[in-house]
Amino acid sequence: MLIVEVFCLVEVRRRFQVAYERRMREAKLRMEMLRAKKESEAYVAMLDKKRAFEEIEKRKPDAFKNKARRGTLERFMQSRPVGDAGGNLPEGLLSDIFSGGKRKGREN
Repeated sequence: MLIVEVFCLVEVRRRFQVAYERRMREAKLRMEMLRAKKESEAYVAMLDKKRAFEEIEKRKPDAFKNKARRGTLERFMQSRPVGDAGGNLPEGLLSDIFSGGKRKGREN
């Protein structure tokens, strides 16, 4: 009887090991499939973004496209400064601008 019991235990252990290895192989395969799916979805998303960008580029006027390629900026002539010729600003103008119009001693 001892030989039969030992044989049964060995057979049971072998079956458990085979089942464990099968589950591990399936889990690895499942993880690999999820990774591949995630990569393909990311690739498709990048292609969609590229297509959308190309559509935007098609709709841009040619003048904008040429400037973007050349990398040049337009130059504007400076207009005359506002205020008197001496360059003096009215007293408290800057403090009104940067403080939101609330100066010390002045109530709005």
